[in-house]
Amino acid sequence: MLRQSKMMWAALACAVMLGGAAAQAQEVSKALAKTLKAAQDSFLAKNYDAALASLREAQANPAKTAFDQYAINEFLGPIYANQKKYPEAFEAFSANVESPYVKPEDRGVRYKVLMQLAYANKNWPGVVDYGNRAVRAGAGGADAEQFIAQAYYQQGKYREAISGMQDLVTRAEKAGQRPSEDSLLLLADSYNRLGDDAARARIMEKLLSYYQKPNYWANALASSQQTIRDVKLRLNLYRLMAEVGTLRTADQYSEMAQLAVEQGFPGEAVQVLEQGLGKNVFTDQREKDRAGRLLESSRRQVAAEKAGLAQVEKEAQGAATGDLLVAVGASYLLNVGDASKGLALINQGVSKGSLKSPNDAYMLLGVAQARAKNGAEAQKAFGKVDGDANYERLAKLWSLRTRG
Repeated sequence: MLRQSKMMWAALACAVMLGGAAAQAQEVSKALAKTLKAAQDSFLAKNYDAALASLREAQANPAKTAFDQYAINEFLGPIYANQKKYPEAFEAFSANVESPYVKPEDRGVRYKVLMQLAYANKNWPGVVDYGNRAVRAGAGGADAEQFIAQAYYQQGKYREAISGMQDLVTRAEKAGQRPSEDSLLLLADSYNRLGDDAARARIMEKLLSYYQKPNYWANALASSQQTIRDVKLRLNLYRLMAEVGTLRTADQYSEMAQLAVEQGFPGEAVQVLEQGLGKNVFTDQREKDRAGRLLESSRRQVAAEKAGLAQVEKEAQGAATGDLLVAVGASYLLNVGDASKGLALINQGVSKGSLKSPNDAYMLLGVAQARAKNGAEAQKAFGKVDGDANYERLAKLWSLRTRG
């Protein structure tokens, strides 16, 4: 699920130079000077096989000193890392990290390198150990904390993973930055593995607010598809699915079209069926024939709806409540395709008040504002939906969509 961050190859290369700077009073022995110079030249030329041959020769020399061995390891670490021989690189770097030839203030970057090599080796306890050492040494940063949290996750220590990753997400948001996608995915899956559905849902909503991808929408909407039975709310669910690209199956297209017709929006049904037929979602011939018949029927109903709409609008203006204005506005929006007039009439109806189903009205108002590209106003409308958990959940998801 999680993508591994790039290795600190620059830091790996610099580690050799750090070792030299930390031991200015030290020199390799005369017995190994020529061999190690050859290793250095080959290393700088990126001829790693030749460098390793020289280093093996130096290793076998019985005259080598403790500092010679230190110098050998300084070359071995970066060479093995560049060859993607991570276990060998880890061994070489770990052999030198606590060496007296390394300045204490230079150890932090080495801890961080070892953390990343441990990650490459799937040595999760090692990631946590060296990551925490890097943090304590002041060389950690957000990437080290992310490695640590990922290592906890890989060990099945989900609470520890959540604790560390949540801190990163919170700090990013307080700084006005977008949390990383991987951070949010780790949190969502950790909560899922702990069985905390409510917390997972909150993280999925946060993920959608920053990364509006169809697969995330499909995940967030899956539970609503199973639990929403109210026909008006279910049609609004399908509208959102169509909006975010998760309306995919023949059954979904057919049900949305049928619900739209039943609720007085044959124009919406026409649009949905034409789209479904154009995408060839109806692979079964009987389904295709049924969709075709419903499409022709809906087209006839649209004509009848348009013919009587002006008269119904007059009646709505004189009605005591705003229900009919909302209905007429929705018809202009979804049957006629006149978003501007539809939005104006729905607004009038909501303002008139005394609505039988205020949540339905606010949902329609939010959809109308969203289609008019008035994101802030759409969020205000969706924010007024309350008193029903399913309505509130769907309104919140619609609101998230308007931020995309």
